[in-house]
Amino acid sequence: MNLKTAIIEKFIDEYKSQQSTYKEFGKIVSKIIRAILKNNEFRYQIVSKRPKGINSLRKKIIENKKYQKLKTITEIDDLAGCRIIFYLDKDIERFRNHIYKEFNVIEEELKYSEDEYNALHFVVTLNKERLKLMEYTKYSSLKCEIQLTTVLYHAWSEMNHDIIYKPQKELSNFDKQIFSSLKKEFSDVMKNHIKEAQHTFDFISYKVENIKQGKQVFDTKFLNNIIHSESNNELHKNLTLLHKYIEEFGDKTPKELNIIKIIESTLGKSKALKIEPIKTAIGNLKGYAYADVADICLDILNDLRYFYLEEVFNLLIMLSLDKEPEVKKKSLETLFRLSQYNLSALKEIGYYPQLLILGKIEKWSTKQLIERIEPIAKISEELLSPSFEGHSMKDYETFSIQFGALKVDDNLKKIRERTSILLKKLYLLTKDLKRKQKIIQTLQETTRLPDQGGYDKDMENMVLDNTNALIDYYISIIPNADNEIVKDIEEDAYWLSRRLDVKKLTRIKELQSLISSKKEYDIFRVFVGYDYYIADQEEDPEKIDWEKVDAQRKTKIQEFINDILEENYKDWERKILSVIKNYSTPESQGEFGYFNIARNPHL
Repeated sequence: MNLKTAIIEKFIDEYKSQQSTYKEFGKIVSKIIRAILKNNEFRYQIVSKRPKGINSLRKKIIENKKYQKLKTITEIDDLAGCRIIFYLDKDIERFRNHIYKEFNVIEEELKYSEDEYNALHFVVTLNKERLKLMEYTKYSSLKCEIQLTTVLYHAWSEMNHDIIYKPQKELSNFDKQIFSSLKKEFSDVMKNHIKEAQHTFDFISYKVENIKQGKQVFDTKFLNNIIHSESNNELHKNLTLLHKYIEEFGDKTPKELNIIKIIESTLGKSKALKIEPIKTAIGNLKGYAYADVADICLDILNDLRYFYLEEVFNLLIMLSLDKEPEVKKKSLETLFRLSQYNLSALKEIGYYPQLLILGKIEKWSTKQLIERIEPIAKISEELLSPSFEGHSMKDYETFSIQFGALKVDDNLKKIRERTSILLKKLYLLTKDLKRKQKIIQTLQETTRLPDQGGYDKDMENMVLDNTNALIDYYISIIPNADNEIVKDIEEDAYWLSRRLDVKKLTRIKELQSLISSKKEYDIFRVFVGYDYYIADQEEDPEKIDWEKVDAQRKTKIQEFINDILEENYKDWERKILSVIKNYSTPESQGEFGYFNIARNPHL
């Protein structure tokens, strides 16, 4: 007997003397595993156990030299073994956590392959708590291999063992090429069929579980419990769960409950609650605040916006005036989505959302209109848009965004006309310059054609009519408008004359002439450095000689200065004060960059 054979037989003899102990150990591990499965309601096919066979051990030692260097068989990991066969991948991950709780894990190994054996292997010993018990002490040095796999993977593995692995030597010697082809074909079954089927099983199970949980989330008790939550942490947790299922299944709330009222009550309660830390076993985490709860509520409102259009709109308007900046900002964004022309909504309900929103705003009092100018401007931008947008999904992996020009009809024309009238009313109501400028900027949306193209002659004619109506409006307000407003109008007139056919802009020349006739505005635009009145003389803006423009402006300023005399000083003082009357606003800082370039030596 040579040395190698002697070492192998020494291990075999040692194992023979302890094989019954390993068999007992496997039963104990199996018993613990069954208890875990039962107590945690796992669905599985079978739990099997075995001590390693003598011939299998001998072969393992012969084929792997590292085992010949071990001092004792207790160093071998798989003399005792258990296998659990689950139906779903997700249960393997869930069971994994229990292994770490109930055993001392020495090693974890993922046996993953696209086209071969798939399982999760652990090498474990009994944990300290169990080894304190007398009946377990004799197993203190023993290891057990626990294998976790699924029914589909196990079936492939068993078939592979019997059909490919066992006869491999005999058949491959007969015809290596054919056997290699068969082996590849078997691997393709795993890659193209078993893997896909396992994924599908798990996905179906996930959907079923979601439906079960969703039913519980949408029941009356859960929804009422949201309102009665005792902290913002609890509110946030419950609302997050509710939002998750609304995203997936839509609104499944009982008819007797108004989910928008629940959200409104939740927001009111959240405001009154203090921030409390979230207590965990390893320390406290930062608790949720009212803004966090409102964030989830706004996500829910966004998902339900077409189901409860009027109620959602009213609540969003209220939240758009919130003192919390984050809540206010997100409310405006949600209003933006509610007002926009959405492809899916257009197919189902046409322009109903836009008409309803417009009708609601038109009924507001003067006070309400003034305090809500910001959200109205945001909404009006969307109402005046000439385009729709939306998305479509061919399957859960393919997502596409779609844009296009709106179909012109009487409803669309009325929406644009009524929105313009509303904005013009707001312009007269507000005294704030920045708000007036925002209103003018929003009205300019009526002159825009769809960015994506694809529009017809009806769209062109509607936009042209709207543009001429806006020019008429500009002419009517210019006599009493602040210089900053005239500046915005002049800039728009400049671009309109370049974008559209001037011959079709019936009063554009009259508008430009009216602007030029405003003497104090002429002073204003020179000091501000506004160059469109000069640039308009050049057909190609890229060819403008800006150094020449700057020199012309400085010459003009010097003419103003030279004209200031003692006898007309008061008149010039009035003009200058009129020009800079809005200079104190933060937004105007830095605009009047030409005030100090020259002096009048006579003053």
